[in-house]
Amino acid sequence: MVGNKKLRGGGRLTRSETVTVRLDPKLNYLCELAARAERRTKSSYIEAMLDQKISETPIAPRSNEETIGDLADKLWHVDICKRFLAMVQYAPQLMTIEEQELWTIIEDSAFFWSIRHDWQNRTNDIVSADGDHYLLSAEVRRHWDIFLKIASGKLDKSALPPPTEVKVRFAEEYEIDQTNLDDDSPS
Repeated sequence: MVGNKKLRGGGRLTRSETVTVRLDPKLNYLCELAARAERRTKSSYIEAMLDQKISETPIAPRSNEETIGDLADKLWHVDICKRFLAMVQYAPQLMTIEEQELWTIIEDSAFFWSIRHDWQNRTNDIVSADGDHYLLSAEVRRHWDIFLKIASGKLDKSALPPPTEVKVRFAEEYEIDQTNLDDDSPS
């Protein structure tokens, strides 16, 4: 025992999330039969069918190119900031309005962008829409909680550090020449 809690087996089940779904009686019955045919529990059958459907669902509507399953390893990360930045990079059309608002705050912040030629071949970060700037995603991750508070209205944008401070620290960390630090955002 750890504290007052018993240690339990269960492997994946302890990391799974319980989801409630409604099925009409006919679909429920047929699902049970299909699960029996595959010698599975109904929940295991449903999970397998979801996995299959995810592998077939295209990222973009009316597109037969990349599916969510194809990009699953790029889109999923345990860190929510990295997950968010992956969605921005690989599936921006799937962002909710709240995620779009958060992205707009980051996108409009000169603090977290640098001129592309200054950092070329140094990072795999997101490139701006104009193609001339790199997002300093390591700095976005360092300031993630501040961005969330700004997006929720709990803080003002003035809570972000000055642009030069962020870029000087980034340049020092990656041993990059600091003479051409840019203050312009990619907008």
